[in-house]
Amino acid sequence: MEICKNKILKPLQKYSVFLSSIFMFFLTSCGDMEEYNINDYQIIKFGLLTSLSGSGEYTGQVSKVAIEIAVEHYNEQLRESGEDYQFKPYIFDTQTNPDTALKGMQYLKRKGIHFVVGPYSSASAKKCVEFANKNDMYIFTVSAIATALAKPDNLYRLIPDMKAMTKATLKAIEVGNPTNYRKINHLSMIYRNDLWGATLADDLKTKITEDSVDYDEVKNIFPYDVSKISEDIIISKLGKKIKSAIENNQKRREHLGVILISFSEGTKFLEEAAKYDYLDNIIWYGSSAYAEDPTIIENSVASEFAYRTKFSCPLAAIASNRDKWGHISSEIASITGYKPNSYGVTAYDAAMLAMRCSAEYNFGDNILVNVMIHEELENYDCITGNFKFDENGDRPNGKIAFWSVRKAPPPDFYQWVQTGTYDIENDNLKLSKSFYE
Repeated sequence: MEICKNKILKPLQKYSVFLSSIFMFFLTSCGDMEEYNINDYQIIKFGLLTSLSGSGEYTGQVSKVAIEIAVEHYNEQLRESGEDYQFKPYIFDTQTNPDTALKGMQYLKRKGIHFVVGPYSSASAKKCVEFANKNDMYIFTVSAIATALAKPDNLYRLIPDMKAMTKATLKAIEVGNPTNYRKINHLSMIYRNDLWGATLADDLKTKITEDSVDYDEVKNIFPYDVSKISEDIIISKLGKKIKSAIENNQKRREHLGVILISFSEGTKFLEEAAKYDYLDNIIWYGSSAYAEDPTIIENSVASEFAYRTKFSCPLAAIASNRDKWGHISSEIASITGYKPNSYGVTAYDAAMLAMRCSAEYNFGDNILVNVMIHEELENYDCITGNFKFDENGDRPNGKIAFWSVRKAPPPDFYQWVQTGTYDIENDNLKLSKSFYE
């Protein structure tokens, strides 16, 4: 059983200081921009758009560490082999904001950068790829999974798209109440009203409605504005709906479930929900952007509520061959103080691919870039498992892991624990004993 103990992100700040002594990077006057100054070599640049602040900060910070480690590793290999060039990432904080992410793309273009890792959210990726398509730029993302992004353009996704997450979530719901095995057939939904959240909510609602034999129609649906989140109002409305359904004998508590589609703001929703008896002791489901988020572990009320409601989240899984990625995960953990999630580890692969493509683009002649990207992926041994991009530039298959909040050994109170795995290709869900605890 794999366990992730999440701690606060302060150690990540120390890592930036540590890297400064290695890379001798200097801060520019661009506010959120960090540049690495490596002397005595020809410099090849690539970009990183990441959420160092905002509701995607956890994944953004972990991805930044993974990418900086990838640069250190690759540059060391180049020096040892006698090459006369080094890589230098230009890192831009998108603040988990699509408009800010677009500004980052514009900045990177002015720097002459063609290959970019990121951004975090699907809404940001949509804006950025529209710019990339017109400006000879290419994006490798490890977290933007919205189905609408599955197009043959300049966006390449190193993780399965939303269709896999939808299937995995429905498989978990089919299992029923982990406590008494009763069927969960009356679902409510709270979702982040952006490209990712609205698309996932619509996909789940459509699938649930189509399966009218096993599920009631999802009637209690609460979208929220990401710029002004009123979790107290939404949870109050949901509580009244659930209370009415139970008291009027319309539904029994053990058949009820809530799907929460959020980024790290999900912790505020869970903390608020803990105030309502009718929202407790029913089953709650989360989403990929919230899986392994440390804010829930740091919040005693939210983590206790998540434990009582069997809260679980799907997330793209790393290849089972730990020999390929374990040392990278350990290196990240030695800096951050906890194991990175799969998005963080996959960011290492994305950086390696961006650097390989940047070098080929810089030194090659008459490059057919999209062909070159496929070739570089084929020639690179991915630590997250080898694959080939499909016709839309997406990772076509793999596995989805389920993460749940469970009791932790002292002195900690709660932790994220992997409690199941969904095999996309075989449509098979395997759950561990801890899923039912």
